[in-house]
Amino acid sequence: MDTKETLPTGGAPRLICAECVAAMRRLPAASVDLIIADPPYGYLNGTPADVAFDEDGFLAEVRRVLKPGGFIALFGRGTPFYRWNVRLASLGFTFKEEVVWDKRRTSSPYLPLARTHETCTLHSLGGGTVRRVRVPYVKKNVADPEKVARDVYRLMSALGTNGREWQAVRDYLAGRTVEQTAIRSQFNITGCRKLKNPPPVDAVRRIQEGVPASDVAAVFERRGGRIHPTQKPVELMRLLVRLTTDPDALVLDPFAGSGSAALACMDTGRRYMGYELNPEFHAAATRRIKEHQPGLFG
Repeated sequence: MDTKETLPTGGAPRLICAECVAAMRRLPAASVDLIIADPPYGYLNGTPADVAFDEDGFLAEVRRVLKPGGFIALFGRGTPFYRWNVRLASLGFTFKEEVVWDKRRTSSPYLPLARTHETCTLHSLGGGTVRRVRVPYVKKNVADPEKVARDVYRLMSALGTNGREWQAVRDYLAGRTVEQTAIRSQFNITGCRKLKNPPPVDAVRRIQEGVPASDVAAVFERRGGRIHPTQKPVELMRLLVRLTTDPDALVLDPFAGSGSAALACMDTGRRYMGYELNPEFHAAATRRIKEHQPGLFG
């Protein structure tokens, strides 16, 4: 009988060269807060990055090792992706959200329909809650110059002609209470707030504190220096980790690939454990982890 795996309690990420289903069977039940899963989609047949795996065995282990309220963040596309999502529902998971990665460029220019996105669904085992996350203003609006222009216009207007709005900006920056305006809406489907700051105050707040993350993450895909054909940006992984866990949570990455999730956990103060079947990918990801200098991200 296999002995149970010792879970990381802190320190460096742990990346093991192993087949994930067999390795997961050594984990204690209800021991993991988040599973980030980027399984082989079945569209790169014949390559080392797309090896068939035991889908039912994997999903059964996902169900067993997640804590109540834990999450799985599942990447995929096409028929396998739909199958996995339906299977998760049959295992008692609750769909919570989906995050669309807008790559800002096409990954397949020779197809009739250029592919510029991938989808990640968030499922909870029980009553898990998606966290409110703010992301840097510039990163969020890099693809929306018109939005930036509107914010600049509002600030210029307050500085130039509207003494009341300029005073509201000063009050906000000084930590004083800002007078808000009640707003009325005919439809309130999502429970939007009933009070609104002056527009220049909201513009300053967005720049200073960041903006709420949305379900479309525009993250530029850098192809130079990649070590895996389906490598995900660390910035995208940081977002998923922050949406679904709190600091010191244990994140399991069964298809580690390039190790992007490990770097995201290092940046955000989460514990990481991952498996990668291919020895070459495992070695490259291990080097990447050792060379990574954690950034200042919340």
